[in-house]
Amino acid sequence: MTIPQFSYLNASPEGTYGHENWGTPSGLTPTWSGEAVDPRTYSLLAPHDAATVQEAGTSPQAVVDRDTGDVRTSGWFLCNVTCTAGSRGTPLLRRDGTTRLDQSDSVDLNKRTIRLDETRLAERQDEIAVKCVWHNEYVVGRGRVTLVTVVDGGSARPEQWTMSATPATEGLFGQKTITGASGSAAVGKVYTAGGTYTLPGSR
Repeated sequence: MTIPQFSYLNASPEGTYGHENWGTPSGLTPTWSGEAVDPRTYSLLAPHDAATVQEAGTSPQAVVDRDTGDVRTSGWFLCNVTCTAGSRGTPLLRRDGTTRLDQSDSVDLNKRTIRLDETRLAERQDEIAVKCVWHNEYVVGRGRVTLVTVVDGGSARPEQWTMSATPATEGLFGQKTITGASGSAAVGKVYTAGGTYTLPGSR
């Protein structure tokens, strides 16, 4: 699979410094082993400038229910955004000094936007540089999985066996660990994202 170029828009409101001075952010094409970094820098007019960046939709675009984790259709999906400040990569805070900007309403994953007007002011020179990373993942549409035990001999019954399907790679969006007794609802027609799973079983 070829990784596409991810495009970004200057979504800053008219009249703001970001709208008037940033122009269109550079497109980025990461590799499977590393990130792509915009060679340009963008000045943020502190403390109230509502500079906003939006990631454009990338084809194919996944359709995902963020509340349940269900992947309706396969495609690229913005899983997360992380913002750090300074040479030490310290989490970027909002002006209250305690809330991480990337875990607040300054980031809207559904609209794929980062709004920087609540950014905490730097106190030292090495805290001036801000870096925001867009974490995109190719997710596979969900399917239904049923785990079944077949007993070829002996006195054990299928429902005495516990079946499980565990994602082979941890952390992939939408994949679930499925476990339960054979024949139970816990392992019957369960929605989960496609991919590779391991299938240990125990009695």
